[in-house]
Amino acid sequence: MKRKYRISAMLMMGLLFFAHIVPATATEATTGVVNGSFETVENGAAAGWELVDTTWEEILKTDGASGKGGNYILLSAADTSKNFGVKQNVKIEKGQTVLLSFFYKSTVKAALTLNLTFYDSAAPVGTAIDSQKVELLSTEGEWKKYTLVFAPVESQLETADGIYYAVADSVSIMFRNISKALGTVVENVGIDAVSFSPYDDLIRDGGFDDADADWTPTEKNGGDVTFENGYVKITGAASNAYVGQSTSVATSDMPYGLPLTRFRLSLKFKADNEAAVPFIKIYEGHADNTEKELTPNQMRIMYTEDCDDGWKRYVYFSTVSTTAASKIGVMLRGQSADYAVYYDDVELVPADYWVYNYNSSEFKDLVTLTNGKLTVSAIVANRTDAAIDAKVIVAFYEVKNGTKTLLSVTMKSQDGVAAQTPAECKVENVAVPATQNGGTLEMRSFVLNGMQPISTAKVLTQ
Repeated sequence: MKRKYRISAMLMMGLLFFAHIVPATATEATTGVVNGSFETVENGAAAGWELVDTTWEEILKTDGASGKGGNYILLSAADTSKNFGVKQNVKIEKGQTVLLSFFYKSTVKAALTLNLTFYDSAAPVGTAIDSQKVELLSTEGEWKKYTLVFAPVESQLETADGIYYAVADSVSIMFRNISKALGTVVENVGIDAVSFSPYDDLIRDGGFDDADADWTPTEKNGGDVTFENGYVKITGAASNAYVGQSTSVATSDMPYGLPLTRFRLSLKFKADNEAAVPFIKIYEGHADNTEKELTPNQMRIMYTEDCDDGWKRYVYFSTVSTTAASKIGVMLRGQSADYAVYYDDVELVPADYWVYNYNSSEFKDLVTLTNGKLTVSAIVANRTDAAIDAKVIVAFYEVKNGTKTLLSVTMKSQDGVAAQTPAECKVENVAVPATQNGGTLEMRSFVLNGMQPISTAKVLTQ
């Protein structure tokens, strides 16, 4: 049963305190790789990049052979007198898990190396706080996509004033052909389409721009999968044709990992048969390579939206993964040998909270605050070894000139959540208050076990 409480001075102090200590969802990095596809050329040089013991005349190619645009870098060694390549310093957001991706080709294992050197611009000691080296496998001369996810890089630096806790806010990336180190001539080494992005979506290339570089197609008994015009087309029965991908890396929005987490899946769909609906599967993977579907049969459709050109967006919310989940995967399937189905703009994100309009006949995500009432569906994930009594809190603040004033708070208890289990807690019919002094309205939801936060905060603003 929902319980409402009078807002005491102590409670106000506590909520204002938690408003600062409970982490908000991660913000995107403000900058990324400059000219990652080498298309911008100024005075013969690829803008944003520095040379390492070579010349642009030697390495910048414009014949479109990479398939990712007109220009690319070809690091072909005519001799073994030097290791050479290109580099760039990239700003990243402190505390943000980051995805680095690029296309490359190589004919010799470890001939192409990627060196990453991390820095904290505020560190009192002007040295790197960490470095990593990646020796890339041979692709037998074919262009392949490579992705690398790394968590926030941190280090403790000794200074004259004591220990400085450094967190990287930039990284130097350097690609080199290391023929000199290998002692052999290595040609046909190339790179293109280099990018950094915040890693806050579990699906890579949800728009199918890179064809099957991230998605694994399966075709059996006449089933057919084709990637065209930035979407995937699947023809054939569900057991004969499908595409899928999975991830085992927790994102910056998932500090507690994949276990005991609910997920939101969103995608665009259309079909040659107007009566068709998506046939999908979301599953968790375990360390022993077994899989468990998070929903029986098809996932429940929470709501749909009509889009342009016959497309419709479908939004789903999964059940909660188990404590054994080590990866999360999505499969998009065909339906009939007689017609084709199409998928595009696939997104899979953790959904510890779901905020929607308070109208049982029309479920709809809320992403900004407006007048009216709303419902917060929160997952109370008990990852401890004992039962807990938790509280889900929905608090509204007015923010003006850097000052945050508490306007209202609603709490609901979730008692007796067993060890290593989740429970859904709905805080329903919550009124959105009006601001009082012309500031901006902010809503923050979080789950507490006693005074300890057990999930990241969900934040909405006007």
